[in-house]
Amino acid sequence: MRIFYYYPDEINASSGNTRRILDFVHNLRQQGHTVYLFSHTPAKKCADTVSEYNTILIPAPNLAGNKVIDRITGTLLAFLYLIWYALKLQPKILYVREPSYAITAAMAGLVMRCPVIMEVHEPLFADLEWLNLSKVRLFLLKLAETINFRLSARFIAITEDIRQWLHRTYKIPLKNITHIETGANPDIYHPMDLIKSRETLGLQPDNLYIGFVGLISFWSGLEILAESARMVIKEIPNVKFIIVGSGPTEGNIHQQVISLGLSDKFIFAGRIEWSKVPIYVNAFDVAVAPYTRRLPGNRISRKKSCSSLKVFEYMACAKPVVVTEYEGPAKVVRDSECGLVVPIDRPDELAKSIVMLLKNPALRQQMGINGRNAVMGKYEWKHMAYHTGKVFLSILNK
Repeated sequence: MRIFYYYPDEINASSGNTRRILDFVHNLRQQGHTVYLFSHTPAKKCADTVSEYNTILIPAPNLAGNKVIDRITGTLLAFLYLIWYALKLQPKILYVREPSYAITAAMAGLVMRCPVIMEVHEPLFADLEWLNLSKVRLFLLKLAETINFRLSARFIAITEDIRQWLHRTYKIPLKNITHIETGANPDIYHPMDLIKSRETLGLQPDNLYIGFVGLISFWSGLEILAESARMVIKEIPNVKFIIVGSGPTEGNIHQQVISLGLSDKFIFAGRIEWSKVPIYVNAFDVAVAPYTRRLPGNRISRKKSCSSLKVFEYMACAKPVVVTEYEGPAKVVRDSECGLVVPIDRPDELAKSIVMLLKNPALRQQMGINGRNAVMGKYEWKHMAYHTGKVFLSILNK
């Protein structure tokens, strides 16, 4: 089956997110589908060619540094590229990953007379509520989301909570929404020698390390992790915390660590090449995903679920995981018996669970084995590709 896969953001060879997309596309191809990946790239890097992954790069314009005009122009270009290639290649499905708030793909699908499938990672409000946008802008974004969803034939929801939200909010029949978990690539994320991983990264081999990998934002929960750190250190003095990634609240967590007098206990690796991420994960003793619902101004987020991507990658490296009670990661950890689940926004409970695992090497090892086995059994990208392919066929056979 010929499929157009549209990712409404820049593709970047050094990005972990891009690597995940390519893994999924590769596994769709392994299922026998012909997939063309459409994505944006800066104009200076743009080559209107089809790569090993049949990647068609849409230029991201830079017109006098005006972001609004650039976004509108980029949206128009994406629409034109999709239509132009549809005329030549006649796709059967247009698949959209994490639809942007522009209605590019949905409108293109309408013109192409091609069924649109939306992969939804979270509700609009969950991504925007922390920005304090104006009511007018929120209304326009909500309108765009509504149009996207009304023009789509089917949906892939990465958690059951998101599936129910789509049904409840947009009255989409549950039969048109399929819950399919994301996954990890166990050939890239796999167990490595602990000491060698630390030597490669220049880490002291005799310390214990708690690690986080991902976007640093309000919901990442790193402030909660920093609050828990003192309690962990009191019990286990030779522990250090490694933070891999960057994001909008990176400066906040840096300042918090300094104010707590813990600068010597935290290692900020920053944004790194995706190929180095498995080495960092393998250097951890315990991996964490301490998602929070705290927002600036003493507000509480309505967000209750999120992608399990980082958790799957921890698991694939056979690392025990501590997560907070977010639907998605919490269910995966419980079902796989690969870690511990703690209440949201409870640094004391987070510290208690981390300490328990650090003091119990045998339990860490068994949870790591359980996690790796779970990934190999049902959380590889090939499993998502297989179940997504079944959705494709159900549309065409309708």
